[in-house]
Amino acid sequence: MNLVSIAHDYVIEVIGEDKFNELCEKYAGHTLYFPKKRNPFNTTNERNEWIFKAFMSGRGYEFIANEVGLQRDTVIRIIKECTKTKKESLK
Repeated sequence: MNLVSIAHDYVIEVIGEDKFNELCEKYAGHTLYFPKKRNPFNTTNERNEWIFKAFMSGRGYEFIANEVGLQRDTVIRIIKECTKTKKESLK
């Protein structure tokens, strides 16, 4: 997990001063975790199929990784697995 420091002014700008003060009162001294954006896919297979189709349509690894919230290496591995599976299904 990477720790990132965010300026107080930025947090106040995003959520407002009242909510910022409320968070400080309740969680002062704690580390807060913000999850990645919600995955729009219902299943891993659905996600992997989208990744493969995006790659086949010319999207790059970095673009795909950012879209689905995965590491670039993971996207490459998924594309290789999908390619292998599709080749085997053609036999």
